[in-house]
This record gives sequence, C-alpha cells and structure tokens, in this order.
Amino acid sequence: MPWTIKELAEIAGVQAARHSSAVIRGFRAADDAGEGELTFASDSRWLKRIKEGAAVVVPPGLEEAAGDRPLIVADNPRLAFAKIIAAVTVVKRPPAGVDPRAVVEKDATIGPEVSIGPLAYVGTGARIGARTIIRPGAHVAEKAEVGSDCELFPHSYIGPGCRVGNRVILGPGATVGFSGFGYQWDGVRHVGVPQIGIVVIEDDVEIGALSAVDRAMLGETRVGAGAKIDNLVMIGHNCTIGRNVILVAQVGLSGSVTIGDNAILAGQVGVADGVHIGAGAIVAAQSGVAKDIPPGKRWGGCLARDEKTWLRTEVAKDKLPDLLKRMKKLEEKVAKLEKV
Repeated sequence: MPWTIKELAEIAGVQAARHSSAVIRGFRAADDAGEGELTFASDSRWLKRIKEGAAVVVPPGLEEAAGDRPLIVADNPRLAFAKIIAAVTVVKRPPAGVDPRAVVEKDATIGPEVSIGPLAYVGTGARIGARTIIRPGAHVAEKAEVGSDCELFPHSYIGPGCRVGNRVILGPGATVGFSGFGYQWDGVRHVGVPQIGIVVIEDDVEIGALSAVDRAMLGETRVGAGAKIDNLVMIGHNCTIGRNVILVAQVGLSGSVTIGDNAILAGQVGVADGVHIGAGAIVAAQSGVAKDIPPGKRWGGCLARDEKTWLRTEVAKDKLPDLLKRMKKLEEKVAKLEKV
C-alpha cells in the first residue's frame, strides 16, 4: 500500500518538510533506499550515503544538506522512522484456537482469541490471557500465569508458578523460571540448594532468544515493566531489574543483583553477587562490576570504575612502555647523584 510523505509524517507526530504529496511505496536502510522509498539519517555522515531519489527523515538543521528530496524532519529520526514502520507493517497473526497437536491440560484457563501452536504445552492450573500467542513447542508449566497480548516464541519456557504480565515477548529458547544456580559444598560434593521461589515478569518486557531468568531460591526474581533484554543474557536468582532497563547481549548477573530504573548494561557486562546498580547508570561493554554503582553514573573497565578514571587508565596503558624507559633513565640519574 502506498503512503504520502504527509501521511507518514502524521503517523510519526511530526511535520512533512518538503514534497508532502510524494508517494512512498517502501522502506529501506540508508545504503539501499531509492526512488519512492523512505529511510532515515541521524547525522550528515549517514545523509551522504543516501541516493538522491530517496525520501528521508532527518533531524532539524539537515534540511538544506538533504537537497531537493521528499523530507520529514524529526528531533529523533530513528524514533520517528520506527513509529512509521510499526504503524504500516501488517503482522499476520496465527488463527485463534488450540492446534490438535498441542497439549492443554483440562484445568488450564485459556482466554479469548488465544492461539496455541503445535507441540506447545500448557500445564495444569495455568492461566493464559486474551489474544496471547503461544508458538510451536513453547512450554507453560503448571500454575504459571501469562497475561494478555503476549507472544511466546518456539521452545520458550515459563516455569511452575511464575507470572508474566501483559504484552510480554519471549524469544526462541528464552527461559523464565528454571532453577537458580545454588549449591553448597559439604566437604565432599556440591549439594543443591532447593530453588522454591518464582519469577515475575512485569508488563511490556521483551526477552531475547536463549536468555534465562532464574527462579528465586526464596521469594521472587523480578523484571520491571518495559525492560528490554537482548539475546544470550543470564539473570541469576533473586535479582531485581528495574523499569525500562536495557541489558545487551551476553550480560551476566549473579544472584541478588539489583538494577535501578532506566539503567543500561552494554554487551558482556558481568555483575557480582548482591551488587546494586543505581537508576540511570550506564556500564560500558565487557566491564566487570564488583561493587555498587551510584545512580546516573557511567562506569567501565574490569574491574569497573567511574568512566573518567577508566578512560584515563586505558589511555595511560598505551604510554606504559615509554614511561618505563623514562623511569629507568631517572633511576640511573638518581643512582649517580647518590654516589656524588
């Protein structure tokens, strides 16, 4: 279906800056967009890579650099483009109902317009909210609760008694509520500590493929509303993740870690037991966090420390060979002066 630039600008809640009646028939990345297609550029570097005929969403100040092309101006071009794509993309839902190859226990409660695919399982006493999609091979264990408008992709798992809110997405192989990693050494072997708590996933959370949120030993492991968890993330038992937190791929959280609202942990960050990361903090990729991080701070490094100290330390490392040479010369001079 074609759209005009004006229509797309209205979807994004912004104004069309130029050629508002131009027709858009598709959407492409900056390097590939051509005539009749819309893309976006967050800065002049990206704008230079876009062909002349393509329409583009740009931030204020780039109108002239964009040339005489269909144009939408938005303070955040990426966000505006995302809103447009979300509005015009038609996602085909599977038909409502239970596939005959699925297993749904008799005392499970299934809401209206739910779709349950082949080889999926819904356990005894489980509750599934309206319009939720359970893809092939997904597993909802006994007494688990899943809210409305969720989507559980193939081979995702929700453990016994765990609770999942509304509009939650679990990627392929995502695991919510498997036993936490708890053992005690008795002098001969590792003895497993029973993990009898649950996991609570609040509304609008997305958990990527092959990520795991462990069941609490006691009480609950909780992921706050709006949190976005990438693929291959590990959240240990009894962790508490705040609202709108972002955990990028291969983040690993030990047990009882707490993360404040709106914090961001970049790829491959590891966090030790019981550490608290404050609201709005940002931790750089491949950092190892062994102590608490105050709210709003930017930390990095292994072991992680405040961002300025970390960056100065990284720069200083490159100067170490030269510094060692200078130190050796100074030591020789001091030795000569001591003889005098």
